[in-house]
Parts: sequence; structure tokens; C-alpha cells
Amino acid sequence: MSKLSLVFVFSLIFSAGFAQIKPAKDQAYLVDGQGKPFFWLGDTAWELIHRLDKKEIESYFKKRASQGYNVIQTVALAELDGLTAPNRNGDLPLIDQDPAKPNEAYFKWVDWVVECAQRYDLQIALLPTWGDKIKLVWGPGPVVFNPENAYAYGKFIGERYKDQPNIIYVLGGDRNMETDEELATVNAMAKGIQEQDHGKHMMTYHPRGGYAASMIVKDAKWLDLDILQTGHWRKRYPTDSLIAEVRQPNRPILDGEPCYEDHPIQWKPEIGFFHALDIRQSAYRSVFAGACGHTYGHHGIWQMWQKGREPISSVEVDWKHGLKAKGGGQMQYLKKLMEQCRWYELTPTHISTDADDTLQALTSDHHLLIYQEQAKNFTVNINDLPMSISIFDPATGKSKRLENHSLTNNIEVNFPKKYINRDAVIIITLGNNS
Repeated sequence: MSKLSLVFVFSLIFSAGFAQIKPAKDQAYLVDGQGKPFFWLGDTAWELIHRLDKKEIESYFKKRASQGYNVIQTVALAELDGLTAPNRNGDLPLIDQDPAKPNEAYFKWVDWVVECAQRYDLQIALLPTWGDKIKLVWGPGPVVFNPENAYAYGKFIGERYKDQPNIIYVLGGDRNMETDEELATVNAMAKGIQEQDHGKHMMTYHPRGGYAASMIVKDAKWLDLDILQTGHWRKRYPTDSLIAEVRQPNRPILDGEPCYEDHPIQWKPEIGFFHALDIRQSAYRSVFAGACGHTYGHHGIWQMWQKGREPISSVEVDWKHGLKAKGGGQMQYLKKLMEQCRWYELTPTHISTDADDTLQALTSDHHLLIYQEQAKNFTVNINDLPMSISIFDPATGKSKRLENHSLTNNIEVNFPKKYINRDAVIIITLGNNS
């Protein structure tokens, strides 16, 4: 066999293994190109295409891939002066700010970013445009889309990436489209994309804080994945309640924009900042409510802030140092735990304790996982005799087996002192585990 043939065969094998992420049939989780369950661990890099150069992007992808991330959320027509400030190559995305006239040089750059991500086994959750180009509300805009040119732009994007295996489309862009014109514009863009790629790529929608995609686009046929934004307004957002309100048994759901690490609460530094514990609580609360994964965010990273650049709100560290933030590194432990316990077989539930507390939990024939946002001793009764009981530390990814535990249905959990004011997961392997 010739070298060229070998390359072609390898390409086919690689493409088959890296085919589009999609919802599992009649299930509320995602699968990869080989049909294997795919736990979404995303990072928010809205300004990556717009603000970074090749060396910086490679460095960013390499770091996130090493931390277990598999999805990067970013934008073609970016939020921060995306139509008026060029990328690092000096290119603007549109000629004369006309969506019907995309700039080929700029989109060759987008091509490179997507293909580079593929080399690191990263999916790109691509927003064709930020929402301020459809509906202003705040931000620089300008509004340039209507149903006609959104359809044309969608066809352009759909044709360009119809054979690219690591694309997930995200419409909306931090806006709740409400008027007939706004909704028609989003639907026209979705139609244009799907006409060219024949629905090959998964599609979702990024709403404003406090909403889910399904609350905005309702029963749109193109909505494959329901995404929430719980946002940056409060600690301990009741994500579980929002998920319970909109979750459907056969459609995956996740929080695509929770509170960001090192982000000022309510955008006001005087109130305080979100830090690692807040990030973990948000992530575990979401996944233990039935989410098919989670997206992390860092305040310096989403805007790719660095010295010499005007920050959005108060920024504690630049994007390069943000890659070392504690909460961001700890997200890989959540992913590893869920994969170890076969999260796709787990069902969200609530567990009542002897102290009349109600704890979030996930259960299957094999495991019972109980999450406490602030660990305190408790006793709980379960139907199956446990085979083992361990404490999993979300901050380190390490587990400690509880010794000298009587194997009865009435389980008493006593935490070591180091867990006080910390979060923890109790992992109970059930007696009928084969």
C-alpha cells in the first residue's frame, strides 16, 4: 500500500472516531462518533478567535486538553468590537459589516482554529455570531442581521464546515430573542446551516442568565441540546431547580455559562468574587441534577484579557494565569468521577437525612452518589446493603474509604475535620453491583 493510501485510510479511521458529537438515541446524554458516552467538559473562550494568535491558541488548547476539557466555546463574530476591531492577523470578519459578504481571509483563520482544536481532540462549540449582532440590549453591536442575510450567512457557515467533525453550533449568544423578527432571524440561520450540512452537526442555543435555551426557542426542531445560563449574579444559584423545570427525559441538558472563577459577583468587585468552591458547587449541583456535562468559565479567559487591554469589569488575573486557577483545574476530577461511575446510567434524586436535610444525589444499580455543598455528618437509610463507602474530595480528586463501617441499610457518614466548610461527594457502591 502506498504512503498516500495509508494516509487516506488513517484519515478515514480518524474521522470515524472523531465524528460529530450528538445526542444518544432516546437518552439525555451525548455520544461520540463511535457511539460511546461523551461527558461534556467545556471551557468558555468567547474571544479566542478574535484576540489570540497561533502560538497563544496552541498553548491554550494544549493546556485545556491536558486538564481533561473536550469542548471549547468560542465565537466567529465576537462580542467585543468583533465587527470593528480586527483579529491578530489584521482581518475583519465581514466586508462592509455585511453578513452576506464574509471576508475569506478571516474565515481561513477560523478554519485554522477549528482544525487546530481537532489536533488536541477538542470540540469547538461555535457561535456563528454573538447575539448583539441580532439584538443589541447592551454591548457594541452593531445589529446587522435580519432573516434574509442570516439565512445566507448560515448557508455560508454550514457549507464551510459541513465535513468538519469537531463542530457544535451554538446560536443566540447571550440574548433572549423575543420578537417575531428576532426569532425568525435565529431560525433562518439554523435553517441555512442545516440545509448545507444536512443536520450533521449538533445545534443548541445560548440564552441570557436565568434561562434555558428551550425557554426561548421552545420546540424548535433544530434544538438538540438544551443549554442554561445561570450566570454571575449570585452564589449557590439553584441550578437544580431550573434543570428540573425544563429537563426532558430524551434531551441532554447542561449549564453552558455558570458563574465564572475570579468574576465579580453582580459585576461589582465590592461585593466579592467567585472562587474555586463556588465553581465546584455550581458544577456538581448541575451534574447531580441530571446535566450531561458542564462548562467552566474564568473571567480573564472568556475575554482573553492581558495587560494593555481594557478589561471588562474588574479582572484579577490575565488569561494565561487564569489557566492555572484552582477551580478550572478541579473540573477534571468531576469528569473522571462521572466517567468512573458511568454517569449515563445514573438518575438524579434527592436523599433525606436524619437531620431532615435534603441532599442532591445520583443513583443506579451500581452506585449512590451524594453531594454536599458544605460537608457535615449525616445518617441516611438506603434500600441496598452497601459494599463500600468512600468520601470523594472535589478539590483534589482523591477518595478515602470509610473504615469500620457496619454494612447495614442505615448509613452514618462522619467527615474528617478537613472537610468542614468544604464540599464532598459520598460514593456508596451498592450490594447488587455485579
